[in-house]
Amino acid sequence: MTATTESQQQGAERDLVLTRLIDAPRQAVYRCWTKADRETHEKMGFHEGWGICADQLESLAKTLRS
Repeated sequence: MTATTESQQQGAERDLVLTRLIDAPRQAVYRCWTKADRETHEKMGFHEGWGICADQLESLAKTLRS
């Protein structure tokens, strides 16, 4: 399963497009438009943010099991 999200911020130079393979193994590849974009995202805590999000989703999923 593939999920794609597109967004455009007002004044942004380009659209933000995220694609995630839902059934992909834990190893994933993330791409940015430019090296500067990648460096900015890394400084903002991109990798840590995804880890926190995954942990929160796991916790939520455990509460939904019957």
